Amino acid sequence: MSQNRVSELDFRSAMGRFPTGVTVVSAVDGAGRPFGFTANAFTSVSLDPPLVLVCVDGASSSHDLLVQRGSFVVNVLESGQEGLARRFSRDVPEERFRDVPARRSTLGHPVLEDGLAWMECEIEQVHPAGDHSIVVARVTEVEAGPGSPLVFHEGRFSALPGA
Repeated sequence: MSQNRVSELDFRSAMGRFPTGVTVVSAVDGAGRPFGFTANAFTSVSLDPPLVLVCVDGASSSHDLLVQRGSFVVNVLESGQEGLARRFSRDVPEERFRDVPARRSTLGHPVLEDGLAWMECEIEQVHPAGDHSIVVARVTEVEAGPGSPLVFHEGRFSALPGA
């Protein structure tokens, strides 16, 4: 294996040039308490069967909870939901759902109100990848609506022009 000659700062800068959508991954733990986190490392994998992947920081408090639960909801954020994106990436995990309007999915996970779309997912595979895990999951329920997506690019949140 060759030695890595790419600095973390250079890699982060290069990846920042790639715009991504912004999601909140949400679930409930074994006691029914909600937990969630902001994720922009999310994408579709397959149409048949419908699969997505999300990358989860292995050191986060949500990592083991999510893997143990085995299912979750991906909430695709709308351009006006920057506050939620920040809240779910920075606030104390136990405080993230305080006063946040949400309903429950079929499996009981929080679905955030006013998002562009949500997908309920059941984990099929977890792959270790550096300091994260790649979680591959089957989409079992989906709902989408109109609006402009929240986008993260060069360290800032924004909306797509004309969307």
